[in-house]
Amino acid sequence: MNPAVIHPNNATLNIYANRPKLFSVKRFVETKNMTQAEWLEVRRKGIGSSDCVAACGLNPYMSMSELWMIKTGRIQQIL
Repeated sequence: MNPAVIHPNNATLNIYANRPKLFSVKRFVETKNMTQAEWLEVRRKGIGSSDCVAACGLNPYMSMSELWMIKTGRIQQIL
């Protein structure tokens, strides 16, 4: 969704410009120049957006303890 509003004088105004930022994104690893194997290794070690649902206990296919066991290397994830 584009938060811009067109005014009669054809100027655009960002309606969210004066609101405080609620979230900031931090990139911890630069993945642009990684091989797929390197990227998968980094992904295996961290919690990504795909893991958040399981971490909150809302994933019907993976429990919180299963996620913990996968991320700590106690079991391997089957894809």
